[in-house]
Amino acid sequence: MRIGSRFGVLLLLLAAFVGRVDAQCGAPASLMNELGLRFVSVTNASNFGGIHAAAQTNSLGFFNGINYKRYGNFGAFRSSIAITKYNFENRRNCPDCLRTNGKVSGATLRMGYEWFAVVGSFEPYVGIDAVGVFGKYSGETYSTNMTNYQEYTDNRDRRGMGLSPVLGLRCFLGYAVSVSAETCFDMMFLGRNTRIARLSPETSTFVRSNNYFETIYQPLNNLSLNVMF
Repeated sequence: MRIGSRFGVLLLLLAAFVGRVDAQCGAPASLMNELGLRFVSVTNASNFGGIHAAAQTNSLGFFNGINYKRYGNFGAFRSSIAITKYNFENRRNCPDCLRTNGKVSGATLRMGYEWFAVVGSFEPYVGIDAVGVFGKYSGETYSTNMTNYQEYTDNRDRRGMGLSPVLGLRCFLGYAVSVSAETCFDMMFLGRNTRIARLSPETSTFVRSNNYFETIYQPLNNLSLNVMF
């Protein structure tokens, strides 16, 4: 009888311990909200401002966005905003050619839903986002040859919306604290406006608007540090 009671107590203690480990491995059941800081990203921003910048095909960003999720039993509503900003330069590989200096900036907004599974301390997830994007470019082109001097200004904007399938993985570091990484594939309907003004040697203006469809693979859309509350 005494052996049986001791064995029963041991089973209860073991069950309590396993339950505690399981609770620490996954998301805390009582916490439904998550706020994340996007501290690293590797994205294709080569056409973000409406001008092609080949050097930004794998654009590295730091501390450039925030994420919010509202969790349920099997999934989560998700939203995020990310900022893209970089300088553009084109020297055309010759000392007497035209040179271009400009800046690209803008934002990407995502809202959607994800489904996850719990595997120990890890949560793989898949999802779908609606995506809205706005980018702009402002630059100046000028010649270094003063004998035949030329100068232009170039202003463009690119905006649109679409859908993006998402694949990600979240790893818990401790109670309510996790790191997550995800990749996605953007399918976008976009519009672009271009205005190029020639200032020298004669003045003229070129204006154009066009619409198009574009697919963009984002290898590391975000690597985020997250806190649940």
